[in-house]
Amino acid sequence: MGIKVPTTYIYILDDDLEIVGKLIGIAKGERIYATRFMGEMAYMITYRKTDPLFVINLTDPSNPEILGKLKIPGYLTYLHPIDDNKLIGIGKDDDGRLKVSLFDVRNVSKPLEIDKYVLPEYWSLALYNPHAFLWDKDNGILVIPANNHGYVFKIDDNKITLKMDDKHKTRVLRSLYINNYLYILSNNEIHIINMNNWKIINKIGL
Repeated sequence: MGIKVPTTYIYILDDDLEIVGKLIGIAKGERIYATRFMGEMAYMITYRKTDPLFVINLTDPSNPEILGKLKIPGYLTYLHPIDDNKLIGIGKDDDGRLKVSLFDVRNVSKPLEIDKYVLPEYWSLALYNPHAFLWDKDNGILVIPANNHGYVFKIDDNKITLKMDDKHKTRVLRSLYINNYLYILSNNEIHIINMNNWKIINKIGL
């Protein structure tokens, strides 16, 4: 008996949950790690040895079409749009370290990884829980937890810049912002950070 090689399928359903279109045989031998829908486009990450980002046109539900593909090392488990033409990806590099990737998908046939930042950590709740991922669109600020660190990035001019490494005593869980103040929460404390100068103005024990 031969070994069945896994492959990836996309099915388009109508309001009655009837199949009206499909894509079959995508990325043979790989499995889906992340998917994001933006308007009539879908962006999908699969992985085995390399990490392809597929750009899929869903404009015609009866005829979905792969428009472009980008292969990068490592893999991503979460995609998040930051504007009409850019995506942030959270995943790991080939050495297992956390990676933040910035993609330009303006040219749907040739998506580009325009920048990346590799962290010394190996684990983040943001890999599998979107509630641990914070994007402040107005200020271009990204926050992700990693063990007892809250990493704060600035996304601007097609660059990812680390603005602050907020260290806690225990595992960082979540973050949120109110006006110009960033709140980073761990198991036993909250750090309140002034986003104008990136100074911790208060620490609250829990």
